[in-house]
Amino acid sequence: MNDVRLAGISKTAVAIAVAVVATMTAIGWTFRKKPWISSNEVSAVGRLRAHAAAQEDFKSSAKGDADGDRIGEYGFFADLGGAWEEGLERGILKRSGYFTRIFLPGATAPPLREHSTLPARGPDCANNQEVRWIAYAWPESEGWTGRRCFAINQEGMIYQAPNAPPYDGEDGPCSGNEAYADPSGNLDGSIVSSGDPSSDGQVWTPS
Repeated sequence: MNDVRLAGISKTAVAIAVAVVATMTAIGWTFRKKPWISSNEVSAVGRLRAHAAAQEDFKSSAKGDADGDRIGEYGFFADLGGAWEEGLERGILKRSGYFTRIFLPGATAPPLREHSTLPARGPDCANNQEVRWIAYAWPESEGWTGRRCFAINQEGMIYQAPNAPPYDGEDGPCSGNEAYADPSGNLDGSIVSSGDPSSDGQVWTPS
């Protein structure tokens, strides 16, 4: 009888111990994961701010002046060159757990996005590209490398959204109009920040 009791106690104790270890491991992993995600999100925001400054430098240099009016246009990562091409794959910048993609307005809707090669651009696009652009950043692996998505345009303000439903991996913003009111626009107007959902159904707020 004593042996049976001891065996039962031993099995119970082992089961409890396993459950405790599993719980503590999960809690510990959660705490370890949060700083990682936070660090990635901070890096993504900083990268967008740096990108906005690089866009203004590129425009000021008038290196892109398709219509020859001496007013520069904004550019894609490959136009900006240098460090902005490091981690660039098929038009998506991949760094620190986040992906970033640029959109420029076309001559008419829809906006243009960068691919492995730059989209054709001519004088008919120039006037729009002198005044508008947007970049989005979203997690390489949603919930693992980051939770929120971010956007910035020529106005220079960072916006954030909860990323639900999520942009994840290379399945990120693909039209360029996600943070705007009109899903079929040409990056017209401002990013929706009134508390109403934008065309992707999310509420974007200043970060």
